[in-house]
Amino acid sequence: MKKIQSNWIKVLLVGALLILFYRVTENYEGSLDWISNFIGVFTPCIIGIVIAFFLWKPAEKLEVLLTNSKWGFLKKYKKAISVLSIYLIIIAIIALAVNFIIPVLTKNVKDLAINAPSYIEKADEFLKENEILEGMDIFETMKEKTESFVKENLTLSSINKYISVIGNIAGSFMNFFLGIIFSVYILFERGEIKNFGKMAGEKFLSGKGGSVFRRYTAKTVDLFYSYFSGLAIDALIVGVITSIALGIFRVPYAVLLGFLAAIGNMVPFFGPIVASVITFIIASLTVGPVNALWILIFQLVLGQIDSNLIQPKILSKSTGVSPLMVLFAVIVFGELFGFFGMVLGVPLIATIKMLADDYLDNGELDGSLTYDK
Repeated sequence: MKKIQSNWIKVLLVGALLILFYRVTENYEGSLDWISNFIGVFTPCIIGIVIAFFLWKPAEKLEVLLTNSKWGFLKKYKKAISVLSIYLIIIAIIALAVNFIIPVLTKNVKDLAINAPSYIEKADEFLKENEILEGMDIFETMKEKTESFVKENLTLSSINKYISVIGNIAGSFMNFFLGIIFSVYILFERGEIKNFGKMAGEKFLSGKGGSVFRRYTAKTVDLFYSYFSGLAIDALIVGVITSIALGIFRVPYAVLLGFLAAIGNMVPFFGPIVASVITFIIASLTVGPVNALWILIFQLVLGQIDSNLIQPKILSKSTGVSPLMVLFAVIVFGELFGFFGMVLGVPLIATIKMLADDYLDNGELDGSLTYDK
């Protein structure tokens, strides 16, 4: 009798999913609007979950250290102390950035804006000396595009649009603030969340299939965490090294360009290329083409050292993704989902590859395959 009831429940669930799929595909645009509104309502929760995801392990490791402490006070309030300590460290880093890094970045941006006309004149002179490039009328085309853009956008409707954008930015800050608060509560209750997930998994995903599913879920979470946390540390190292090197070459805006290199390093393949091209152009206009060429060579060498030595050492677990697969992931997922697709493409491909390797290893998906660190 129980087996019959179980089969009927499965049939009803499949039927409900098919009806839902039909309704979504029947009214595609309306479904997208509904999903967008639904995500908008839960944006602070989503932000909080993302923040808590990256802070979960540091808080957990700090709690373990406090458990082994000889001080009774630290043991008693280990959870609260671990969570508060993590956020205090983040606040200290932000304060450091506000006091030392952001003013320098702001000054670099202002100086670049002030000196932009002289750089354009230099570039114009270079184009005039080169007949082939002069025939392309690059600056004339840019001027026409700029004038057209100004005429089209300096209207009442466009001004209202900009006001709406400012309102959206303010709303984003509020969502981010609420997300931080939500993440604090998640980390405070991470033990209860973990136990609930374990009980729910044992209840609804029992047997061998449930065990395999939980194993793959844990591996996927580890892979994503390892990839993004390692990528952030690697980007910081590349940004600092680039800023120091540009400072040695006496390139203006060294901190700004180093920051650009760090951001570019977060986007596989295309990000470092774009950052290098921008740095080369600015260096050519400020310190001359010869020095700019040396800087470009330095960036190429740094890129090779980073991809072959620094990054593999930082990542706690290898993704096992080849450069060809990285390029494929960035192009395909970037085309499908834009910027976020370019960032998420590599760990998604790594997850698919993990499943494929596990199946090819012994002919079944049992989560038994492990990778060397």
